[in-house]
Parts: sequence; C-alpha cells; structure tokens
Amino acid sequence: MTVARIRRVLVWLNIFDGAGDPATFGFWNGDGPVTVTVPAAVSGSSVSRSYAGDQGLLEVPRFTYAAGLNQDSHDLKLDLTHSAIATIAGSYQLRGGTVEIHRGWREVDGSGWTATPELMLYGVIDEAKRDLGAAGSEASFTVTFLTNPHLGHSLSAMKSDQTQRQRSGDRFRRYSARAIDMPVSLGPFEKKKRR
Repeated sequence: MTVARIRRVLVWLNIFDGAGDPATFGFWNGDGPVTVTVPAAVSGSSVSRSYAGDQGLLEVPRFTYAAGLNQDSHDLKLDLTHSAIATIAGSYQLRGGTVEIHRGWREVDGSGWTATPELMLYGVIDEAKRDLGAAGSEASFTVTFLTNPHLGHSLSAMKSDQTQRQRSGDRFRRYSARAIDMPVSLGPFEKKKRR
C-alpha cells in the first residue's frame, strides 16, 4: 500500500535578542504549530523542535548539491505579516546567527511524518532586509545566508610577489606551472623512533 505524502520544509533560526543572548525560532510550510525531531546541523544529534506554521514561509531557496569549496549565498523569504516574523524583524539581531533548513515528508492526512526530516542547508546569516512592498503587494523579510562561511576569510599567510622578491631572489611560485596534485593522507600517525 502506497501512502500519499506531501513535502514539507522546516526552517530553524538561531539568532540573538537585543541583549545579545541566543534565541531560536522555527517555521514550516504547514498549518498550525508542530513539534518534530530533526538532526541538528552542527552536532548531528536528534533534537526536538517546535515550528510555527500559518504560512510564515514565502520562498525557500533552491540549491544544487555540488562537490567543491564554493561559498554560496541564499535568500530565504519570510512573510512579514506573520506575527513572529514581524517581531524578529523589529527586535532581534540576525547577522552572525545560523539557518538550518530541513526537508521532510508528511502523510497527506496529517497523521505523521513518513521519516525523520533531513538537513538540506545550513549557513550563517549575512544580512536581513525588510521589504514593505507597494500597496496591495506582500510585505516580506529576506534573510540572506552563506553556506561554507569559513571560505570567506582571507588567509593572512598569503604574500604578494612583490613581498617575496625582497627575500633573496625567491620568486614565490615562479615554477608553479610544473606543480602536480598529490594526495595527502592525514593519518594514522606513527611516532618515529630516534636512532
């Protein structure tokens, strides 16, 4: 027997209140509040979370799974007329907080989840903007977040060619066209014996 199911998206915000203390909010694209167990993004352990429904989500970003070290920016669009989202927009600090987006399948009759929702996206919030829209259009609150945020930091050990020239004729990667890729193993480590 095949069970009819519908895809549901759960969004969890880890942000800060006016005093800088952590605060959490959850929204999903279903009706009414729901409590569900999901895997936490950082620890991977199962946690029980409560999500508010009632159409708080307007648009969830599309994304592509890809290998590599890309830093991607995503926009999450929330409904500013939703009371909890209006409170977040007016009273909370989002920059530096995190976003977790899970996807799960729920039975159409609302009797339960067909499996534990899985983590689809995790990122650090870069900015948040209100868009009150023109008369007659929807008011939204857009949260922009970055996946792989650690890739945005500059490497302080990098030196320019000009700096390297000052060191006894060292031309810093002058022959880099002849370099090859080499696999590097980081373990297991064995302690070498001294002679």
